[in-house]
Amino acid sequence: MPKSSDSDNSAESTADIIGHLSEAISRVDTSRSIAHEENAVRPVRSRALRLLDHRARSKQELRDRLLEAEFPQASVDTVIADLVENGLIDDRRFAEEWVRQRRTRRGKSRRVLREELRRKGVSDADCDHALADVSDDDEQQLARRVAEDRARRIRTVPTDQKEKYAHLRRIAAALARRGFPAGMSQRIAHDVVEERITELSSDPDGE
Repeated sequence: MPKSSDSDNSAESTADIIGHLSEAISRVDTSRSIAHEENAVRPVRSRALRLLDHRARSKQELRDRLLEAEFPQASVDTVIADLVENGLIDDRRFAEEWVRQRRTRRGKSRRVLREELRRKGVSDADCDHALADVSDDDEQQLARRVAEDRARRIRTVPTDQKEKYAHLRRIAAALARRGFPAGMSQRIAHDVVEERITELSSDPDGE
């Protein structure tokens, strides 16, 4: 009987050793897997951060740029998910800033801004949120500001109707390119050209 007990203990001891070895090997394999994954995503993360440092981007825009650089899709998805989780990509915030800057610097209408955001993969909900505070009044004022800036390029009173309407068409076209409705563009263009002619007639230097 004692011999049987010794044999059982020996078997248990061997099983324990094998179990510990298996756990150790598993930990090593896991560590290697983590290290391999980190090595795979490190260059992707580095490129993504450089792109974001240049300017803010939507999630879809950044993913497309990384895939264009021929990074593996799995690594790209891992990096994108990590950046979203850490708040470095936020489509709603991106849309708000895009609308603010493009209206201020480029004079773009709601329609054009929505089209631009959709091309960048921003959801309709985030587009709606970013454009919610832009009223019809805001659109009118912005269109007029753009038109007035263009009208200031008229330096002399037009010599005839042909020259006058050439100025009007150029200003209306500038508004249309920014997405403002044709009727609004024509009306505002007409108003600012008339005002500029009146200004030049009373002050030929246009000051």
